[in-house]
Amino acid sequence: MRAILLLAIFFATATITFSADLTGEIGGRKVILHDNQTWEFAEAAPSVPAERLVLAKLASQTEVLRGKSLRYTVSYDPSVWNKIQGSNRSAEFQFQNTASSGWGMVIYEGLNYGLESLKAFVLRNAQSIDPTSGYDDVQECVVNGIPGELCSYHAVSSGLSFEFLSFLSATDGGTVQYTFWTLKSEFEKQKPEFLKMISGLELSPQ
Repeated sequence: MRAILLLAIFFATATITFSADLTGEIGGRKVILHDNQTWEFAEAAPSVPAERLVLAKLASQTEVLRGKSLRYTVSYDPSVWNKIQGSNRSAEFQFQNTASSGWGMVIYEGLNYGLESLKAFVLRNAQSIDPTSGYDDVQECVVNGIPGELCSYHAVSSGLSFEFLSFLSATDGGTVQYTFWTLKSEFEKQKPEFLKMISGLELSPQ
């Protein structure tokens, strides 16, 4: 009875045309009618990819740091962020905002490890701290012409829940992890400034 009711609703709300083999279309998607008066879409709905995010360097990012490899630079607004000496030995540059409520770091390597391998590596590192860690969102992103993905993920450490935002890129110009984090409860408030920081990443011409 429910299937019949659903079919009636679709007849009332959508344009549908049937051919002799009892197939038709609803909203441009092919449907199949069964003998018991039920129906189904012939194939799954196409997935809609998230809109690509494009970031570019800002005029306020007047402080410039150049990596030892001379292959990349990071520009930032010194009125919002400070360069600090952090504890991560893999990070060439580490940051803390002036409110001491958000942190960041950039890791660069000259080899192209592949984006999927890089994403798996980052997640394994997070899961070494919190086995329940996982990606919350992944979005295609381009930063000053550098293609990659913007990934958010969570992890609990010492009873505190943190949310991370990483721009990950693996190209012939090298592999980059540019990561920022804060308490999960602060993440949405901090995210715009994290994105501004990420927009200051540039690869140098080879």
